[in-house]
Amino acid sequence: MIKYILTKQGFTHVGITPAAKTEDAKSSLNQWIENNYHGTMAWMSRRKEERGDIFEYFPEAKSVVS
Repeated sequence: MIKYILTKQGFTHVGITPAAKTEDAKSSLNQWIENNYHGTMAWMSRRKEERGDIFEYFPEAKSVVS
């Protein structure tokens, strides 16, 4: 149902995955920031610890929609 609604809103790609904390995600985020892929989004580097763990923002998260 969520994918259907989002494609009707114009999204061409929709993914849903279980929320999980992984060291790979945190490592990938750190590498992404070190490569300056975050451009002018300086808040990304300032808040990378919390951005690297979904449960820092949403402790009860079950799924992630992207």
